[in-house]
Formats: sequence, structure tokens, C-alpha cells
Amino acid sequence: MAKIDNNPTMLCAKIDWDKTVAYITANELILTKLDNLVQNHPMDTLSEEARDMINSIRSSYHAHEKSLSLISERIEIEKIKYQISLISDKEKSQREVQKQEEVKNVLSEIE
Repeated sequence: MAKIDNNPTMLCAKIDWDKTVAYITANELILTKLDNLVQNHPMDTLSEEARDMINSIRSSYHAHEKSLSLISERIEIEKIKYQISLISDKEKSQREVQKQEEVKNVLSEIE
């Protein structure tokens, strides 16, 4: 798993994730209270301003859900990049060891 503290992109994604979860949680609470308030009142009996406010909160909630999905994808991409970099580092290390062994073999043949 990618280390968040060493990867600026992961750190930003984590911060975005936390903010978005907070927004979603707040919107869920607001929507629940609104739904409870308007439960006995059909939307068409509410003022246009009240309907607009409720619809705005619902839109915001759905937008934040989409943001959370995008952030999840971004985190997964960063995890994959990190794993690839580990593989690449391991391959570089193996090549370096192989080169050192070849140099040793050449030096031993020269002696």
C-alpha cells in the first residue's frame, strides 16, 4: 500500500477524501431532517424557495458522492503507480547487482 505521508498526490487525495466524506455526512443529516420536516407535506405544497433549497442540497449531496468516487479512483491509480515504482526499483537493484557480478567475473578473469 502506498505511503500517504511520502506521496503528495496521495496526501492531497486523502485530504479531499476526508473533506468530501464530511460534506456527505453533513448533507445526509440535513437531508434526513428535511425529509422528516417535509414528510407530511408534498413538495408541491412547499414554497419555491424551500423546494430550491432542498433540491440544491440533494444536488450537492450527489455531486459529493461523485467526487468521492473520483477520489477513490485517484487513490487506486496512485497505489498502482506506487507498486509499479517498487517493481521498477527492484528491477534496477537486480540489474545493478548483475552488473557488479559481471564486473567481478571480468576482474577475476583478468587476474
